[in-house]
Amino acid sequence: MKRAILLIGGLTALAHAPLVSAASLGDRLPGHPGVTSFDLARLVVPDLVNGPDGATGHKVVAYRHIGAKAMLASPEDPINLSSDAVDLMAVPGRADRILALIDLGPSDENVEEAEVLGLYALGPKLRLLDVVEVGNDRWTGVESKNPPMLAPRAPLIEVDSGHSNSNESYNSTELIFLRGDRFQLIDSLFTLNESFCAFERTQEPSYRAIAGPGPYRGLEVSVRETVKLSGETGCTDQKPPRRGGVHVYKGVYRWDAAKGRFVARSKALDAVAALTEKRMEGP
Repeated sequence: MKRAILLIGGLTALAHAPLVSAASLGDRLPGHPGVTSFDLARLVVPDLVNGPDGATGHKVVAYRHIGAKAMLASPEDPINLSSDAVDLMAVPGRADRILALIDLGPSDENVEEAEVLGLYALGPKLRLLDVVEVGNDRWTGVESKNPPMLAPRAPLIEVDSGHSNSNESYNSTELIFLRGDRFQLIDSLFTLNESFCAFERTQEPSYRAIAGPGPYRGLEVSVRETVKLSGETGCTDQKPPRRGGVHVYKGVYRWDAAKGRFVARSKALDAVAALTEKRMEGP
């Protein structure tokens, strides 16, 4: 499946296992020997049946896309889960919670596959608390080596979806957090990397939690854009930038209690978004 790399450490037996676990369907959860990855997947696909090369089902629980209803991609019938279709992720400070990224396979007439993120309660009875689709492009993964903590038990969850061709790579990042036992979107961020004979331009986002009033810390988002010029001319129809160098665009998201969500007013992030969109349109 599309690899997930979410490094979220817990404080219990689960946290002593690998922080990210690309689990086979039959693997038991560390600290919860009575629960397997197949059990997690079956709460999303209720008629899931194990087979020699994975698992197959036809029904899926109702779920929403974390971004917008129009972005929802439904899996094909039958749903075929490969043996490594589930990635497990711990939630800091919550021995009774676990996240799972599940690849439900191709989606009719969509570039992206149906990739869902589930939040589960681990206890006497395994329960699915929330599930959202998080795929936006061909490859999807959850990536964060040291996720900022927006509040106790509320890490930032970065979901990256993207694809690449010979000269460009595209990445859409959904910034998500846990509010209670539900997933909530902070915002989406798009970045574009370009590599041509005359120049190379990369955009690298980074995130950190900062002090702020209210139940959640603020989230500072930075996009570091680096341009390197080769000096070659006439080798591409892509017009090179006038100069090389590094520019950092920054913005801060803060919790708005009245709106019940994070909001940002950043001219810098708006500017880099507009520039990136213009580059997408081509010469």
